[in-house]
Amino acid sequence: MLTAALACAGCCKDKSDNPPPQKLTVEQTDYTLGAFEERTATVSLNASADWTVSVVYDGADSEADAAWLAVTPANGAAGEQTLTLSADNNFRNAPRTARLDLACGGQTVQVAVTQSASGFDDTTDLTDFFDPQFAQDLQLFGIIPDAEQILFKDVAYITTLQINRRTSTSTSLQGIEFFKSLEILECESPLLTSLDVSANTALKELYCRDNLFASLDVSANPVLEVLSCSNGTLASLDVSGCTALKELYCGDNQLTSLDVSGCTALTRLDCYGNSLTSLDMSRNTALKELFCYDNSLASLDVSGCTALETLNCRDNQLASLDVSANRALLYLFCNNNRLTSLDVSANTALLRFYCYDNPGDGESKFPVTAWFDNETVPEGLDVDKLEWTYNGKTITVDYQKAAGLRSRF
Repeated sequence: MLTAALACAGCCKDKSDNPPPQKLTVEQTDYTLGAFEERTATVSLNASADWTVSVVYDGADSEADAAWLAVTPANGAAGEQTLTLSADNNFRNAPRTARLDLACGGQTVQVAVTQSASGFDDTTDLTDFFDPQFAQDLQLFGIIPDAEQILFKDVAYITTLQINRRTSTSTSLQGIEFFKSLEILECESPLLTSLDVSANTALKELYCRDNLFASLDVSANPVLEVLSCSNGTLASLDVSGCTALKELYCGDNQLTSLDVSGCTALTRLDCYGNSLTSLDMSRNTALKELFCYDNSLASLDVSGCTALETLNCRDNQLASLDVSANRALLYLFCNNNRLTSLDVSANTALLRFYCYDNPGDGESKFPVTAWFDNETVPEGLDVDKLEWTYNGKTITVDYQKAAGLRSRF
């Protein structure tokens, strides 16, 4: 009996001493990143279930340094995963640290991240970091005193920078990363072939029209409010991190897709003259003006745009258009699409409504459900054409009052 009891006790002790199975394993838990170069790294992990990661900033200056480290993705499912770490430039004289808390089930693994100090002060010579022609332009415009000796203090505290499009010969803005206080940048030059403002995290307004960029990434500019990059050669535009963006002007480029779902503060979007085939604005509840004409749109979702006042979606491929949620709509231009009918009965604030050059029923009519009929069209409503030719057929607008509605007039 005693032997059996001891054996049982030993067995129970062995079971209680066994560590629980690991739900999350991380290949490396300590990383050091550079102040300006080598500011990225990858973290390899293996999880047995869904996981998340959060960043905790250490030190007394953590509030001032908030969000200097980006980690993507921020969560995932079971299996092997690689995270990417990306740090902003560190202009401080001291290193800074952060901690990643990786959580899976009840287990948390901590990863330490240290970024080296730049060692910069106001007298640090940055000349070698600058494109020589850009430096010459900065001197020409009176922004810095000497292109042959650019000190940290010459550029670090500048909040507004205008590159004169008429006299600038710069093809690169290398060195712009040291304008750490920059809030407004105007660089509308036809000679620029690329632009990297990922280090300019204080940037609020960026004007870079008429350039030769193939791509532009402003996802690292979280306080950006205005972006003007129209009339260029952009095939890719990333605004995914721009939660403060209010105005986006990206018309007359070569975009085939555009994701503004994260730009929840957006009030105006100009994306006309591209090659977009679809556009989802359902999360842009603050949007007031949308100019998406002259694309190849087959679908357009404005169901979440309850503040929308102007919608210009003419010259697309839309076969249907739902504006029932846009009760504040004042101006609607949907001419030259593939619409067979339209319902504007909820849009009683309309002042201007253009719907011509659509096929309608393909024979004689373009049915429009409204708050009025053909006999009670409001005098203050500008409807432009009421009749047009489509595929050899004469098409006439036919206003039909929605059932149950009473005219305001």
